[in-house]
Amino acid sequence: MPTPRYAILDGEIVRWEKATVHVSTHALHYGTGVFEGIRAYYAPSEDELYVWELDAHLERLVRNMGILELREGPTKDQMKEATQKLLRANGFREDTYIRPLVFLGEGTIRVRPQTQRTRWALMTVPLGSYLGKKVISCMVSSWTRLSNNMIPPAAKVTGAYVNSLLAAMEAARAGYDEAILLTKEGNVSEGSVENLFLVRKKKLITPAVSEDILEGITRANVMEFAHDFGMPVEERRIPRTELYHADEVFLCGTGAGVVAVGEIDGRRVGDGDVGPVTKQVIESYDRAVHGKSLKYRSRLTAIYGTAPLPLETERPLREPKDEA
Repeated sequence: MPTPRYAILDGEIVRWEKATVHVSTHALHYGTGVFEGIRAYYAPSEDELYVWELDAHLERLVRNMGILELREGPTKDQMKEATQKLLRANGFREDTYIRPLVFLGEGTIRVRPQTQRTRWALMTVPLGSYLGKKVISCMVSSWTRLSNNMIPPAAKVTGAYVNSLLAAMEAARAGYDEAILLTKEGNVSEGSVENLFLVRKKKLITPAVSEDILEGITRANVMEFAHDFGMPVEERRIPRTELYHADEVFLCGTGAGVVAVGEIDGRRVGDGDVGPVTKQVIESYDRAVHGKSLKYRSRLTAIYGTAPLPLETERPLREPKDEA
């Protein structure tokens, strides 16, 4: 994987190796940050990099900043401009992952923030397939999904992802590709970092927002695609055993895209391959994110074709510095 040349720290483009924080950074000790995961897809025929749903992701990030009261963080417009500038600076001609992060910086050691200021960072790295497989195996984790009255799963708080890490590590040790977490009541919530859908009796079913899930942007996309091809969608409580009765199961998220689940807890799902509905969703998503669907093309932000001036002459953000 090529090493990025630049990152952004507090609005300044800096060399990748200079994008660092102090050891007393509050977020390092207590997980006090919020983040987003955003994808950009390269179209070789157009020599263009398209960011999928950039506005929706940044709007969610700004909303989530309010959960931790990160009042001095950047605006959506600042982050959008910074994202475009950084992608042009790094100049990748391949699929790319974008990570904006707003967090509490250096200061005192106390849990309750006192002297810390809100800081923000942005990084972009090349990233192909997240899970690396067309069909994956899953286990129902022994770890319970955090509930909304603990740390809101919808807020993408950095510290909350220890819950996901523990589940994912458990699954890997057991020989599975991914974990499925249950709520404290024992109902299906989501994957470690993906939303979950199942197909049953010609309906697409997904856990309701009340089931401690992330209100995923890709999840919303999938429900739109289902509407496009006339398939009903139910958002409701899903008992664990319904996973084993499903005709198809798939996970979806910005990082993972849409990926079929062929096995859960050693039980085969459907025929163990990509089912017909999952295939249709995968194809719809692929067309949308690569700009091949006219209906969804407005949700793509073109990077190289939108640069009105060369990077060196733009000054909304400070210039990258060559440092010895």
